[in-house]
Amino acid sequence: MGQVDLLDPNTFLSHLRECGLLNEVQLARVAGLELKGKDSRALGRACIDLGLLTRFQAERILNGKTNGLILGQYRILEELGRGGMGRVYRAVHERMGRKVALKVLSPHLMRSPKAQALFEREVRAISRLSHPNIVTAFDANVFEGRHFLVLELVDGPTLSQFLGKQGALNVDQSLEYAKQAALGLAHAHKRGLVHRDIKPGNLLISLEDHEGKKVPGPVKISDFGLARLRDSTAGSAEESSLGVEQQSVTGTPDYISPEQARDVHLADIRSDIYSLGCTLYQCLTAKPPFAGNIIEKLIKHASESPQNPKLVMPDIPDSVVLLLGRMMAKLPDQRFQTPEEVVAEIERIQDSLGPEGSGQWVSAEAVFPGGEYGPHDTTLFEDPLSLPTETFSGLADPTQAPGLIPLILPKPQPDSKKGSYRVGLALGIAVGLFIFLAAVFWLFGPRLSPLDKKGKVETKPTKTEGRTPTKKLPQ
Repeated sequence: MGQVDLLDPNTFLSHLRECGLLNEVQLARVAGLELKGKDSRALGRACIDLGLLTRFQAERILNGKTNGLILGQYRILEELGRGGMGRVYRAVHERMGRKVALKVLSPHLMRSPKAQALFEREVRAISRLSHPNIVTAFDANVFEGRHFLVLELVDGPTLSQFLGKQGALNVDQSLEYAKQAALGLAHAHKRGLVHRDIKPGNLLISLEDHEGKKVPGPVKISDFGLARLRDSTAGSAEESSLGVEQQSVTGTPDYISPEQARDVHLADIRSDIYSLGCTLYQCLTAKPPFAGNIIEKLIKHASESPQNPKLVMPDIPDSVVLLLGRMMAKLPDQRFQTPEEVVAEIERIQDSLGPEGSGQWVSAEAVFPGGEYGPHDTTLFEDPLSLPTETFSGLADPTQAPGLIPLILPKPQPDSKKGSYRVGLALGIAVGLFIFLAAVFWLFGPRLSPLDKKGKVETKPTKTEGRTPTKKLPQ
């Protein structure tokens, strides 16, 4: 079979017909274009200019990739992101004309019957979610062996993109974003769902049209239900179950709770609260709580407190620092137990700050004029963190931690090892006490004798003292 000339206009027209994007009238219009002497690239540009194809569609057809541009009733418009979970596209429903986000899962995720069953179960779970602060799931389907989710298309950047370009946010804006995310978590928690991967990349800052202008909309949590689906691929099909793989760590190192790093089965709503605390910390400081490689970050989550945020932003109120300390406590029992408790505390702080403490908000439209944020970052489908749990067998066990190490310190030292201070102090006291007792025994021990039957103590003369009469202790 001879090689196909992709630059031949007739080849482009043939591929255009195969993909099914255009009807007969539109195809005839393209075929009738006066582009003599031009190659297929000229035809592709003409289709884009006429609004018949998007750039993404034209590029695929020019490369001979005609399949995958239509999934059931959905027409793919452009790619928004990709990663270990699959790819996410902007698409439009053919009949309704509604633009949506399609998350097409990688084939290897769906290769086992157990994973497919888990997919169906998770789809039913997320279908129960309906909240302004959660991305709405419209549909889930399988087309020609490809599993995909149909989700609300959020017009706006992720919080990760926003912070990456803007930097730290003021206290009021940071608290409001955290509160809205907590409201979404509360709704999911009531329906038995835990996210297990809360992070800036999974929080979308929506923009809404109001009288021809873009205005800030609610923050929305994305990717509910995908965490457990991702876990099912940690091992082979035989090793995986409808729950999660016990021998892997799932989450994002910058935001994972200590207990989730040890065993994903320990992750509950309080793990999501910890991750939201890490996200709030980044909103206030423009950086995650801990630096280092993956292993170093996981160790620090389990055994160290983050740097006092006042060192970065001195105007942060003490009440906000205490809020962070409780959200990010090492022990789950010492955190807020429900997202509703987080919301109540944030609202109390907001009331105490008052209007004068709100500061000037930064709008996503100002940071990304004209929608220049582009595709959502690929953290939407970030490759899963899959490391053997044996890697962390020597880490400090958060269940044995002495308690919450406060973030407020008299003299914050960024480079000091706060986590080991108390241990060192306790060891020093123990050693000092041992030396003191040993000295007392050495000085007075030889002079002591057992009590006689009458309750008296007899002392025998030493060689240096000579013989002395036995003395009786007073009764």
